[in-house]
This record gives sequence, C-alpha cells and structure tokens, in this order.
Amino acid sequence: MPTDNPKICTYVTPDLKERLEKLAQDEQRTLSNLLAYLLTEALERRGR
Repeated sequence: MPTDNPKICTYVTPDLKERLEKLAQDEQRTLSNLLAYLLTEALERRGR
C-alpha cells in the first residue's frame, strides 16, 4: 500500500530482525507497521 509517510532506515542484527519478524507475524502486522507501533509506544511512555 503506497504511503506519503517518510522512510527511516536502520541496521539491526540478524537475530533482532528474526525476532521482530516473528512478533509481527504473531500480531498479524507487517514488520513496518510493528516498528511504527513500537516506536510510538516507546515515545508515549516517555511523554514525548
């Protein structure tokens, strides 16, 4: 699905990528959607 949202690129270890992909699959999310959710959640916990 096309989006106008900006792109953020990062490097992670193969193990972390595998774990994130498994979590995304378990939650029926795309990896991108999971990462956006986790980042938003982390910022909200910090009051940002």
